[in-house]
Amino acid sequence: MSRFRNDVRTAWRVVVRGRATTIFAVLAFALGTGVTTAVFSLFYGVLLKPLPYPNPDELVAVYDTQPACPTCPASFEKYIEWKQRN
Repeated sequence: MSRFRNDVRTAWRVVVRGRATTIFAVLAFALGTGVTTAVFSLFYGVLLKPLPYPNPDELVAVYDTQPACPTCPASFEKYIEWKQRN
C-alpha cells in the first residue's frame, strides 16, 4: 500500500509542477468528449432515430415525368387527382 501511496504522491507533484500541461490535457480531454458527444447526437438524430410517423417504412415519394424534367416531384393536388382517376 505504501508503494501506491508514493505513486499517487509523485503523480500529484508532477500535476502541480506542470500546471500548464495539466490544464492543456484536461481541456483536450473535455474538447474531445464534447465533440464526440455532438457528433454522436447528430448521427443518432439523422440516421438512427425512427421517423415520427406511423409505419415509416411505408412512406413513398411520388414523381411526375415531364419532357423538361424526368423526375419532378408531384404536387399534393396532382396526387389527389391521380388517386381519384385511378
